[in-house]
Amino acid sequence: MATTSAQRSVAVRPRARSGRAFVRARSSMGRRRVVVLAPFTLPFAGWGSARAESFDWTSPGLASRPEDDVGPEFIKTANGTKVQILQQGRGEKPSVGDTIVYDFVLRRSNGYFVYSTVEGLGFQPRDVPTGPREYAVGSDDERVISGLREVLMECKAGSQVRLLVQPENGYTPLQAMASDEREPSMPTYATRRQLANHASEPLLFEVQVSKIRRKQQK
Repeated sequence: MATTSAQRSVAVRPRARSGRAFVRARSSMGRRRVVVLAPFTLPFAGWGSARAESFDWTSPGLASRPEDDVGPEFIKTANGTKVQILQQGRGEKPSVGDTIVYDFVLRRSNGYFVYSTVEGLGFQPRDVPTGPREYAVGSDDERVISGLREVLMECKAGSQVRLLVQPENGYTPLQAMASDEREPSMPTYATRRQLANHASEPLLFEVQVSKIRRKQQK
């Protein structure tokens, strides 16, 4: 039986919402407002991970200039990193000798997903290694990219922030491909390759500081 053009159109229509088409769909202001509000209003839906459920990691990133987005105001640091404080932490800020334990989601500035330390996110293959990262203040200063380091030093335990890191405060392509050159590093060849290919672009991090181990507690 012959297939009409209308039938063929219906057959392929479900694919039109995936990947690149979804990003293009955010170009209108109405759609973009709904998507950008997601980190503040949408709950997790059965992702199963305790760390995933503790913070909504579903933000698709920034479709345009950060200062135009809905939500808390972006603050620009002295080094040019733009920071959005989603939740204030508690206690004291970290100091030399402390260890900062944190989770993050990394995206390109247009919202394309790169990697997450949080297990259970639907768009990351389950065989990709996950788990929180640690930053030992003082001894790891040269390894952690400066755009993230300066923000982590201002975070208290429980802080949730979004930051747009400029290329000069992030990775070079060679650093991105190395598994131990810069932190946070990517755990697989595919994630390192993706980061290296876009190291010359701003990078969007969403970070949650779960705890700060104090020097005297070690």
